[in-house]
Amino acid sequence: MTGTILTSLRPIRSLLAMLQGIALIAGLAAPAAAQDSPPGSGQPLAPRDAFALSVDDLPDGGRVLRWEIAEGYYLYRDYLAVETSRGEPIALDSAPGVQKQDPTFGAVEVYYDRAEVRLPPVSGELNVTYQGCQEDGICYPPVTDTLPAVPVATAPDEKALGSAAPVTSSPASGLALAKDQGLVADLMNRGGTALVLLGFFGFGLLLAFTPCVLPMIPILGGLMAGQGTALTVRRGLMLSAIYVLAMSSAFALLGVAAAWSGQNLQIVLQSPWAVGGVAVVFAGLALAMFGLFELRLPRAWNDRISAAGAGRRGTFGGAAALGFTSALIMGPCVTAPLAGALLYIAQTGDTALGAAALFSLGLGEGVPLLLLGAFGTRALPRTGHWMQAVNRVFGFVFLGMAA
Repeated sequence: MTGTILTSLRPIRSLLAMLQGIALIAGLAAPAAAQDSPPGSGQPLAPRDAFALSVDDLPDGGRVLRWEIAEGYYLYRDYLAVETSRGEPIALDSAPGVQKQDPTFGAVEVYYDRAEVRLPPVSGELNVTYQGCQEDGICYPPVTDTLPAVPVATAPDEKALGSAAPVTSSPASGLALAKDQGLVADLMNRGGTALVLLGFFGFGLLLAFTPCVLPMIPILGGLMAGQGTALTVRRGLMLSAIYVLAMSSAFALLGVAAAWSGQNLQIVLQSPWAVGGVAVVFAGLALAMFGLFELRLPRAWNDRISAAGAGRRGTFGGAAALGFTSALIMGPCVTAPLAGALLYIAQTGDTALGAAALFSLGLGEGVPLLLLGAFGTRALPRTGHWMQAVNRVFGFVFLGMAA
């Protein structure tokens, strides 16, 4: 019965398998060596090695920020920013940079070798954010360093003129390709880890009633059909919970693989062929959402997923097997948050946060499946014209991703 249900599913789009392949290739190429690569190793430098920040305190309470930029790297002038602990921007006095025609972002102003910024007297802690790239290589996420509060002096102090204030470094809290803050970074800046997890859960909940996730309902329904009249609310809820947990774990494992691959995954994802290929895929997905054509999984894929749970229908092991393999057919709807989280993990090596974010995404998508397990299809909203509206919305989202 499970096989019949799987072969009669609605059109399913899958991009997750491609991302898994990219992560696997990057991981095999050179696992996790780039985060702390020494100069001359051939690997990209860690961001704070490529852009070494020092701070000089002035007698009037002002400060001078200096970056020593490694050879072969450049720092964006337009993305230097300083804010107070309350988020208030501070005016910067900086010298003009060098005009550069960036292959991705067009005309930009950058610094090579050295950059210097003067700050006015400001009390309290300051957050300094900067971002740069490797020439013909990767672009780093924005890095945020916290400068401790320094009291405004009333007279010149020779020690203050020549001493560098210590810099308290915080983990890279952004995900961007020079201009666009990513989902993980934006949530991290606003509310920390808790908001990241809550945000990904909410995003998964929004995606839960799209055509990419609704095919999971008949799969789970076929699994529970093996129980017959013995299926109780408690057992149905347990089967659906195991299914959802296994599905979420599949996403989390992608996060772990991305962290192991380190900067190598970032290099692959930022290469021209990868960027162009993903743009083409997003454009195709948008056209599919608008109804111009349909994408289906190959019959062989459906048969394999069916075989994974056919022999253990109605069992907890069968629920786990189907939940894990079903994650492979949800690609398009999770591509944006999934790709953002994978790139964030690769750039920062924050395995725990990235894996937890993807796990939360899966939990959000699993809410209708939990309702199905506990109350049956009567607890789910009916499909109709609202589904077409959802498809169109996601079509425009995918077009934006492709642009």
